[in-house]
Amino acid sequence: MYVPVPSAVRAARRFVEARLRAWGEDAVLDDAAIVVSELAANAVTHARSAFRVSIARADANVKVAVEDLSGDLPIRDESDRALSGRGLVLVGAICSRWGVETGPYGKRVWADIPARLWDATPARTGQPAAL
Repeated sequence: MYVPVPSAVRAARRFVEARLRAWGEDAVLDDAAIVVSELAANAVTHARSAFRVSIARADANVKVAVEDLSGDLPIRDESDRALSGRGLVLVGAICSRWGVETGPYGKRVWADIPARLWDATPARTGQPAAL
């Protein structure tokens, strides 16, 4: 679990990058770093609760998720006048799909990042990791 402080965003990003390198998924490092940074920053800024980051491989995607203890759903503000709020727009542009699951103890925001755009080889399923 990460505490809701700005430095936790960097720690979450490093965790995801290390797991992707271990899996040999270097091609998605940059996209995954952006996605986990945005999701973790939302947990720090809006949920203001401890949060967990998980990453898993399935089919042709890398799934990144951030779970926090807030039941409040993320808000997308795409207006030109907004000073912030475009992170989920960026996540949506990078990912094949993303979503939010709510539960009794908060929410889980997940995103599927295409991992094998040019490789027709079936992806191996990696052990999920969480911290």
